[in-house]
Amino acid sequence: AQAALSLVNPSSMLVGNLDLVTVGGSGTGALTYQIVSAGTAGCTLSGGRLTAATSGSCTVKALKAASTNYTAIESAVQTITVNKLSQIVSFTSSIPMYPVPGGVYQVAATSSSNLSVAFSITTGSGTTCRFDNANPGMLQFLTSGPCVIRATQAGNAIYNADFAQQTITIGSLNQSITW
Repeated sequence: AQAALSLVNPSSMLVGNLDLVTVGGSGTGALTYQIVSAGTAGCTLSGGRLTAATSGSCTVKALKAASTNYTAIESAVQTITVNKLSQIVSFTSSIPMYPVPGGVYQVAATSSSNLSVAFSITTGSGTTCRFDNANPGMLQFLTSGPCVIRATQAGNAIYNADFAQQTITIGSLNQSITW
């Protein structure tokens, strides 16, 4: 009798590729894999390599062909959960050395996924700082105090969301006293 055939891969993976692995099965019959359902992850197979295009899940099984002394056998169906990849959002601009009221700062950030980044103000919006309406990446310093800006990448079916923050302490302008 044919020995039991089992898929021994973890039941989860990240978006991308996973090489399928089996144990068991007897004889010299060819080992192949089959997608039972491409599922929400849109899985495809090339030989023993499973590729998931997006997060979700799919189901696969292994098949061992008959050989001289053994009948064909297949593994139980395995559901594989496909998780999103992580990304990192980073500011590529440096906070001005001496941020003062009336000054400006061109904010820039990127994500490791190369997806677009959006900016917002979490502390000080409209009081100590604001984004210029005509140039949304230009931060204007209004008065002394804290201004916290956030760069956010919302994520998609492949990447998790991420954000980074910069805290700016806006100072006062130097006084000029004349006699």
